[in-house]
Amino acid sequence: MSSPYNPTGNSQIEKENGTIWKTILLALKTNDLDVSDWEIVLKDALHSIRSLLCTATNETPHERMFSHQRRSSNGNSLPSWLIPPGKVLMRKFVRQSKYDPAVEEVDLIQVNPDYAKVKLRDGRETTVSLKHLAPRGDTGVEDNYAQTPGTTPELTLGMRPTPDPSHETPEP
Repeated sequence: MSSPYNPTGNSQIEKENGTIWKTILLALKTNDLDVSDWEIVLKDALHSIRSLLCTATNETPHERMFSHQRRSSNGNSLPSWLIPPGKVLMRKFVRQSKYDPAVEEVDLIQVNPDYAKVKLRDGRETTVSLKHLAPRGDTGVEDNYAQTPGTTPELTLGMRPTPDPSHETPEP
């Protein structure tokens, strides 16, 4: 027995129901629909929640529970960071010492729902399981711009960045 102010219930389920309802309301607002049309956006709302990548585990909630990728309405869904070409981090199983990095940056060549073909730094190509890959931790946009203080962002295509006059110190 419980009082109305302290109900007994499953708090995890109630939290998940609240998350689903907030996602439905957001989809309704985005599509300019009335709340009575919630069933129209339910499928897309559930897909977005189930396919949201947890950065701590590098898995979606569906992958954690069922140990495989879920199918979307368009087919198998892959995270956006797994769309080639691009750079990703690959787990290193053999290290010379404990101070060597645990991951190395590799180029993504080809991806399917289970495996990826990557190019290592020494030019070799190998096939690895997706569970041994992780996103780099940045959006990748910064790689296209110079990061030198006091310069304006220029595309780094082998050119030197131009100095920004607003960052120069005035001479006495």
